[in-house]
Amino acid sequence: MRELGVKFIVQMKHHDSTVNAGVGQPDWPNDGPRQDSAWQQDLSIGDQSKAWVREHKDRGKIDCAYAYPEGGGVGIINAASAEEVDQLLRTNPGSPYLKWDVRRLVDFD
Repeated sequence: MRELGVKFIVQMKHHDSTVNAGVGQPDWPNDGPRQDSAWQQDLSIGDQSKAWVREHKDRGKIDCAYAYPEGGGVGIINAASAEEVDQLLRTNPGSPYLKWDVRRLVDFD
């Protein structure tokens, strides 16, 4: 039986601004070495974000989440719309330090 709902792939990258770009903003800055930022200085935000991911995985909202060694990451989120994904992502404690790109997924076969 197929699962009801829609899956979205989300790519996240860190940025040094405290303003979040939100849904569909793939115009990320060049991927040079990261500058010191509040994100790097407050490691508790990373721990809080990990707890946030675990909580939403347990609830079935997040299928999987992976981190990039240089920062940021990618995940699969179950939601009714891209707007719902955006609302969920804004509850992540690290969201003020992240930009994300949300794309809807469809079954290949």
